[in-house]
Amino acid sequence: MKSLHTEHGYSLMKTWNQTEEYCEVARDHHLEELDPNNHLLIMVRQANIACNKIGIGMHDESNTLLTATMEADLPGVSEIDLAKLEVMLEDSVDLAK
Repeated sequence: MKSLHTEHGYSLMKTWNQTEEYCEVARDHHLEELDPNNHLLIMVRQANIACNKIGIGMHDESNTLLTATMEADLPGVSEIDLAKLEVMLEDSVDLAK
């Protein structure tokens, strides 16, 4: 799943006739290289990191500081926004229990 979900996600999005921008996000959200101008991709990557941090992702990144990631440099996203994201995700996990 870990190695194939991006390619399968991309193919599925293409099959559903989604715009290329969204298809590329599905395909590229785990790449090491980061396009600093693709704000949608950066937001998805940051959400993915936040999910991993609180234990609902595919990796254990519980020691990650969201504000210390390269994705945290997205213009218009503050430390407060990242803290709110983390709390929202934690609350959603608590509600699901």
